[in-house]
Amino acid sequence: MTTNELRTKRRARNNLVLASTSVIACLAAASAAQAQTSKPDFAIDIAQSARPDFAINAPQTSRPDFAVDVPQTAAPHFAEDMPQVAVEGPGEGYDVNPGQPGSIFQEGINGVGQFYRADGFVCTGSLINPRTVLFAAHCVNDIGTDAFGSDTGGVPAAFSFQGDAVDGLRSWIRAGYSTVTEDAVYNVNQILFNPQSIARPESQGFIEGDVAIASLDTPAVGIPTWAILFSPLSAPDSIDSADGTGYHVISTGYGITGYGNGPTAEDVDFRRRAAENMIGILGSLNDRNDWLFGPDDYGLPQNLYQLDFDDPNRENPYDFNVFKDDAQNPEGITGGGDSGGPLILDQEFAEQVVIGVLSGGSRFFGAQPYTTYGTTSFYQPLYLFWDWIAENSPYRYVSAKEGDGMWSDPDHWVTTLDPAFRVIDADGKLVNGIPTAPGAGAYGEDPNQFGQVCDGEACVDLATGDIVDYDGNVLVPAGTQTTETAGLGDKSNIGKVAALISENLAQAGTAGATAAAVGTAALPTATIENGLPGASGFVPMNSDPYWVADPQSGELSLSKARYYDVDLSAAGTTTMDMQAVIDHLVISGDDAGLDVTADGLLLSLTEINQKRGKVNVDGLLATYGDYSLTKGLISGTGSIVANVVDNVSGVIAPATIGTTGTLTINGSVMMASASGLAIDLGENGVSDVLDVRGFATDSPFGTIVTSGIANLGGAVMFTATDGTIIRPGYSYTFLTADGGITSQFNATNPISAVLFPELTYGADSVSVRIVAGSYAQAVDRASGIQTAYAGLLDRNRAQYDKYSNLYGAMDMLQTAPLRATLESLAPRAQTAAIGSGTAMVEANARFFANRIDRVRDGNAGGTLALYGQPMQIASAASLNPAMAVNVANEASAQPMVEEGVLPDDMSAFIAGGYINGNSRGMPTASPYVRNEFDGFFVAGGVEKAVDTNGMFGIAFSYTDINGDPGVPGQKADSKLYQLTFYSATTFANGISLDSQISGGAYSVNTERNVTIGADSYDLTARDTAFALTGEVGLSKDLTPASALSITPRIAGRFTRIGFTPTAEQGGGPALQYDLGNYDSLQGRAGVKVATKGRFQPYATATFVHDFKDKPAAFGANFVGGVGPNALFAMPGSDKNWGELGAGISTGGRVSVSAEAFTTVARSDVEYQTYRASLRIAF
Repeated sequence: MTTNELRTKRRARNNLVLASTSVIACLAAASAAQAQTSKPDFAIDIAQSARPDFAINAPQTSRPDFAVDVPQTAAPHFAEDMPQVAVEGPGEGYDVNPGQPGSIFQEGINGVGQFYRADGFVCTGSLINPRTVLFAAHCVNDIGTDAFGSDTGGVPAAFSFQGDAVDGLRSWIRAGYSTVTEDAVYNVNQILFNPQSIARPESQGFIEGDVAIASLDTPAVGIPTWAILFSPLSAPDSIDSADGTGYHVISTGYGITGYGNGPTAEDVDFRRRAAENMIGILGSLNDRNDWLFGPDDYGLPQNLYQLDFDDPNRENPYDFNVFKDDAQNPEGITGGGDSGGPLILDQEFAEQVVIGVLSGGSRFFGAQPYTTYGTTSFYQPLYLFWDWIAENSPYRYVSAKEGDGMWSDPDHWVTTLDPAFRVIDADGKLVNGIPTAPGAGAYGEDPNQFGQVCDGEACVDLATGDIVDYDGNVLVPAGTQTTETAGLGDKSNIGKVAALISENLAQAGTAGATAAAVGTAALPTATIENGLPGASGFVPMNSDPYWVADPQSGELSLSKARYYDVDLSAAGTTTMDMQAVIDHLVISGDDAGLDVTADGLLLSLTEINQKRGKVNVDGLLATYGDYSLTKGLISGTGSIVANVVDNVSGVIAPATIGTTGTLTINGSVMMASASGLAIDLGENGVSDVLDVRGFATDSPFGTIVTSGIANLGGAVMFTATDGTIIRPGYSYTFLTADGGITSQFNATNPISAVLFPELTYGADSVSVRIVAGSYAQAVDRASGIQTAYAGLLDRNRAQYDKYSNLYGAMDMLQTAPLRATLESLAPRAQTAAIGSGTAMVEANARFFANRIDRVRDGNAGGTLALYGQPMQIASAASLNPAMAVNVANEASAQPMVEEGVLPDDMSAFIAGGYINGNSRGMPTASPYVRNEFDGFFVAGGVEKAVDTNGMFGIAFSYTDINGDPGVPGQKADSKLYQLTFYSATTFANGISLDSQISGGAYSVNTERNVTIGADSYDLTARDTAFALTGEVGLSKDLTPASALSITPRIAGRFTRIGFTPTAEQGGGPALQYDLGNYDSLQGRAGVKVATKGRFQPYATATFVHDFKDKPAAFGANFVGGVGPNALFAMPGSDKNWGELGAGISTGGRVSVSAEAFTTVARSDVEYQTYRASLRIAF
């Protein structure tokens, strides 16, 4: 029977079987179609999303136990090539039936499926992405283009991926030729086949260009997909008799079954089987036939991957080991119904890859049954047709370009490399990539050949041209011209063949050079149509095939199906400004984003996988599958539709960060332990809401019903909206789920350092109430300032309404800002006033002691003394204190004396001077800084002599000092007003007694400019304290007759500054406080050394001991506060220190004087006075 007769008979039988659903039970006996007739329009380059796991678990079809190299007893009579693709077992311990020991039946789903045609043909194909099946053109090229697809009025067709596909076929027919995902059967909406498959009669529609692509009307979710190799396998270094080329492969399909020696089933049983083999040759049928039957024009030049079915015992008379190798375990070959199935290279790389599509098989003897020992199978190498596959696959992997852009902008998009495409790189590694030149196709130059063709006596090596025996010994070197080889006979015309091989090799060298030149040629510019990576000028939007009329002829044709897998990986935000449907959405870039506007709609049919990045949904973002949030952020006030939103370790934040709104999820929500829910809180009762709702809908994958359950875990994080003050007692309902709440959140965050959420779980909602904790638990307990304020805040919370502004801002602070804020509230200005006051009263006492000394030393009767420039100092101070300092520095410490302006027993003075220094800061404040101060004083008084050895006087003094506590926003300005009475007398023994007593008012103005959160406060206070100073001293000039005067002096001095209870103004954290009495009782002992005459230098030195302890702290509370005062530490005081003074003056008409004074070894209050003058008398 001829090949065409066999094909016609088998198709007629299959047509009859599939003519009616009433005979569906008979399909298990139906025969597989050997050549298929339908024709698809084109194929699309498809990315792969899964890799089948099949080499280990898939039962194999047949393998001999061992191989014996034996002489062959019969030479092949002819070669009859039939289209087929099935696996059958050799019967060496294996069984073709399911459930039997050694069964080669493959259970489950591995991405290899059975092709159905409603007009009665079956084949096999491989899923290479969720929309695309790669199979054989002869399964469909018997009818014209646009002839398939029930949706467009063509022949219904489908693929079923179950190991036993008959249930899928039944479901498909019962569903009216529709996809039934639960049975893993998918309807075909378009088929494209390579037109080269029918271009030449010699190829019989299946020998050349026999590749086709089917487009599925529904994404095959959950079905494994295959990687496909677009590089040729390289010629092995040697061919051995056991493993041949060394390329181990797996054949699999749904075709007829049987055993190596027979019998063979007449029909297919819709079950998938698999077996092992070795690639015999990469070569054409011309190469095979030239050796077996002698050189001739066979007209079949396209290279094919070919393999033979070896008898493990070498007993079958028809097995002459046409491609030199031994049987595998289990060895198998293909049969009718396996057409289109994959040739899987399974051991060369770590990953299994499909390298070819099965076209048919051959037998060589008239009595030899097909698919028994000695027959062969041949596959279309994918590397020849890689660009056709890439172009005609309906699936496109695309990504947005870097930068922001609109979804509707064609220039915003770029195609990416299909992840299923594999090439072999220069290092021999399998990598994701495409070749650098177009595929040669059926008719292009292809120099890639290897393997050995044998005729039972000798073999020809296609790579070298040598003629060798079955043991590999070279019988005839390549290029040898001979007509006969001893022991071989001449039936195969070895001499002619050798010459032909040499000629072919020479031509192959030329062809190789040509192919290399082609290989260096640039690929065409990438376009969305040719499927190459790098194309732009398109908008991702799925399109099913539909009829289009030619504008000229009016002829109808089907548009090409196009489906998109979108991965937002580049930095930038893509704005969804339209409505679009795609197959798959991935957000994988850290800085990538998707913004679905209020009018935008995006439907991802299979799933949404957000690995990173940000997604904002104000419109509608939907999928029939799950939304997986691995990392990143989901926000917005729109709706998400998904079976389940599975939050693994990302964050869901309704609305936007800092605002409130409701994000609706139509589906269920799963919150894993590392996930987060971010809720913004506004005024009482106003917050973000995550609204979870169940729904039911029909989909391409069947009816979807979701319960609207919120399964909780992870953390819920609360944040106040911008400008909102959260107050204790506020409550919010932030999550609702009409399907119910299961489980609870694992953790939550405090609102602030002292505000905490309390969650309440209802049957279908979760609420939060805000409660206040203790400030004492939030502060650094090592800080005296923080603990003092924490006590005040905790004790006064009962008066929350009274201090609502203070608590509102303070309660919102996190721990670090709270601690810093409390530190900034330290009342440093109050303690600075103590140091300034000490310096003022002591400087005043020193001045009057010096005045007493000068008046007592000479006859000052009838004089007016000017110390410094008091008028100028006072005038300058009224304008600018800094000017007063400059003036004081220029003033004379020595008096300018006007003679005869007063009675002889009276004198008067007017004095001015400059003071500056620093004092200890607040000891517990952080950071610790010292207080700085400077200012001026003026004084005036009159004295009257009493007898010849005494005097007394009365004076008024004014001192003005500006204090700086060392931190911005605080200051302490003080003024001292004192009335002083002083006197002195010298006894007959030369001892002088002096005394003074001062009383007055010490006025302190403090200011603290503080900030709490966004609120600022100007806190001011004024305290007028009573200032009292008294001093009594004894001195004696030890050298009255000498030009050098040495005068020791001892004295006692008492000082009190009596502060009064004071309240700050300014609200908020304003304090009411009492600094108490600040007393000093000093014992003083010193000496003055001076010269007498016109040139008068002098120096003083004094040791001071203070007998009084100063207060360690002062108490304060908020103005109007309750409970005990908080204690704030005051600066400590020194017990012992020294004082040094020195000056010089000259007499005459031009008089110059200068004086300096300083404390020594004193740290509580360090201060200095400086005075200098120049006087010219006229």
